[in-house]
Amino acid sequence: MTRAGQRLDARVKVPSELAQWIRVRAEVSPGERVFVRLHEVIQENAHKLYPGMRLTAPTLFRLTRDAEVEMNEDADQGLRELVREQIRQRRYEPAVRLGIRGQRQRSDATVIAATIQAGGRRCLRPRGRARLTSLFQIAALEAPGLRDTPWTPVTPARLEGDVSLFDTIRAGDLLVHHPHESFDESVERFISSGAEDPDTVAIKMTVYASATTRHSSDRSSGPPKRASRWRASSS
Repeated sequence: MTRAGQRLDARVKVPSELAQWIRVRAEVSPGERVFVRLHEVIQENAHKLYPGMRLTAPTLFRLTRDAEVEMNEDADQGLRELVREQIRQRRYEPAVRLGIRGQRQRSDATVIAATIQAGGRRCLRPRGRARLTSLFQIAALEAPGLRDTPWTPVTPARLEGDVSLFDTIRAGDLLVHHPHESFDESVERFISSGAEDPDTVAIKMTVYASATTRHSSDRSSGPPKRASRWRASSS
C-alpha cells in the first residue's frame, strides 16, 4: 500500500481456525450454494483496515514452521496435554516453507522472508493453489447425489471369527490394507489385546494426530492387573 508516495508493507493474519470458504446467501437462487474464498473477501474489504491509503498488489502467502518441538516427555502431564503444548510451541519454530501467490512473487517473497527471518535457503515457493485441504469444507456438504457409495471396511480374512490375534501373527506375517480393511478389527484389536494381556510389560507407540475419535490413548486405563504403559511422541 502507498501513502503520500511512500510504499508500506502490511500483513493481515488469518487464523487457520476460520473457514476458508464463505457461503454467499444474498441474491442466490433457491437450491443453489455459492461460496467465495475467505482471502478474496478480505482482499475486497482490506481498504476498511487502512483508510486514506491506496492498496496495491495484494499477496497471499502461507508460512509453514518446523513441527519438531523439543519437549520433556517425562514431565508430569498427560499425553493429550503434552501434544497440545507441542502444537502451541510450533508457532515459535523456524520457518521451513513459504508458499506464496501474487503479482510480484519474487520481490514479495524476499520481503516476507526477511520479515520472518526465514532466509532464502529455508524457503520453498510451491506453485499452484494454496491450502488445497480447505476443499474438505466443500466435500463435506450434504450432496448425496455427488458422493460415491460409502465403503464399509471389512475384517481381514485371517482375523474373522473368534481367533487369537497373537496366534494368527505367530503363524505368519499379517498385512492389513487401510481403509479397505477394518482398522478397529486389526490395529485397535491388536492394541486392546496387548493392553489386556497380563504378560504385557509396556506398549510404546508414536501418535501422529491428537484427534479424539480414536480410543487408543485410553487403553492404559483400566483394572490394576494391566501392566501396559504408554509412552508416545508426536510427529
